[in-house]
Amino acid sequence: MKLKLCDNGARRTRLHFEAQGNGWIRCCEYKTLPFNPFSVFVKFSMLLQFYLFYMTKNADKWKDRIETQRKMVTEKLQKRAGNIKDRKEQKREKKLLRPGS
Repeated sequence: MKLKLCDNGARRTRLHFEAQGNGWIRCCEYKTLPFNPFSVFVKFSMLLQFYLFYMTKNADKWKDRIETQRKMVTEKLQKRAGNIKDRKEQKREKKLLRPGS
């Protein structure tokens, strides 16, 4: 096995072996990014596809869940508003019942 080395002077490098037709194997270094943009894109697209598939498959369940959450929140808000009104009315009654006012 014959090895031929070539260096392209790159700082962040990765070894790369090329088989040449004349029986030599050339070992080269080439610049790489700290991450592979293609793999990142593939992972992102797969996540997106999975998310869309999951959301469309379980859309009714999510709709129901969102509706129940919305109902609970509106009930809490109405209850709180009612409590605030009751407190204000109680304060007003106390002021009216206070002697000497």
